Amino acid sequence: MEYKEAEQIERIIITETEQENDIRGYKFKNCIETIITEKNEITNCIFENCKCIEAKFISTYFTNVIFNNCDFSNADFSESNFVECEFSNCKLVGTKLIDTSIYRTKMKESNFEYSNFANSNIKDTTFKENNISMASFGECKLKNTKFEECELYRTQMFRTNLKGIDVSTCNIDGIIIDKEDLKGLIVNQFQAVELSKLLGKDVIMANDVIGEDATSKAENLKEGEIMLLENVRFHREETDNDPEFAKKLASMAEIFVNDAFGTAHRAHASTTGIANYIPGVAGFLIEKELKFLGNAINNPERPFVAILGGAKVSDKIGVIDSLLDKVDTLMIGGGMAYTFFKAQGYNVGNSICELDKLDLARSLMEKAKNKGVKMLLPVDNKLGKEFKPDTESMVAKYTEIPDGWEGFDIGPETIKIYENELQSAKMEWTSWII
Repeated sequence: MEYKEAEQIERIIITETEQENDIRGYKFKNCIETIITEKNEITNCIFENCKCIEAKFISTYFTNVIFNNCDFSNADFSESNFVECEFSNCKLVGTKLIDTSIYRTKMKESNFEYSNFANSNIKDTTFKENNISMASFGECKLKNTKFEECELYRTQMFRTNLKGIDVSTCNIDGIIIDKEDLKGLIVNQFQAVELSKLLGKDVIMANDVIGEDATSKAENLKEGEIMLLENVRFHREETDNDPEFAKKLASMAEIFVNDAFGTAHRAHASTTGIANYIPGVAGFLIEKELKFLGNAINNPERPFVAILGGAKVSDKIGVIDSLLDKVDTLMIGGGMAYTFFKAQGYNVGNSICELDKLDLARSLMEKAKNKGVKMLLPVDNKLGKEFKPDTESMVAKYTEIPDGWEGFDIGPETIKIYENELQSAKMEWTSWII
């Protein structure tokens, strides 16, 4: 069909209209800002290369509309309907899609980070090669909806009907989900296929962790066969290091080999608890990492700079104490920094802080001083009112964190200082444990 061109319009304001005056057959191209007030119908239109940041499309009916290479960051599509539409290569960071109805729509190669789809009805829709990290699908109805090769890192899907939803080709690390909704979610088949390719042999995929499918397949494993369990993090008992959960994991094996160096520090059921019931040993990767770290730390090139992060000082007592005997510079980041600030008498607002470890923090700072180790703490911090994508935020000096605010990350001045310090480093060692 032919479209009526509407190109390089600086500002479009479309107020509520009668049905016969609704928008049909337009191609909006290179427009800077589009604000559409409530209860409009947009049919057979194209939005191309438009920058519609913080635009309003509330209670709007979109039918057969194509959005191509547009920026809708922080826009509001609440209570709108999308029928047979397409979003391609678009940016919808922090966008509100609350209470929407999405039917037979294609979402591909777009960025939906921090977007909110809460209470929406999504049917016969495909999300393909999208970044949907930190987004929310809370209390949604998803029917015949596909997620193909998407990033779903820490995506929230609380109280959402996930029966038959396939996320097997997606990265679902840290996905936030109700345990009751796990039964219908199809995951990890992609990981089993990839593992099969790497090993050169078939990998059997269990549909659960300690349930009937996993235990039955474990009992029937033949010599040389490999089985991959479902994601253990889908069970809260995993991070709680629940003894019964660990015992059930152990019941499917005769020996436990931990080769996950990045998670070996965690006292979880699959890393620590399981070793209480069957013999546990370290794998070759952990052996390799320990040999490297041992040689590097005991005989390092100088200047030797270490970077420590994570939430708690108490998790790093031994590490910090040992490093102060070896490093030239120790840089602190993450949540633990606020315990050090508090130990110096500064206000930390609502930031994470171990009040029972203030004396420990002071003693570590004193040891660094006596050893001649340059111990760097953040000089400014990124703050928020609460831990959610659309929170009010600001940057403040470490001495000026106000009440009611929470520190989330190091600030721009700290980044510059740390970057400069790393320029002269001959060796760097990083530990960022949450």
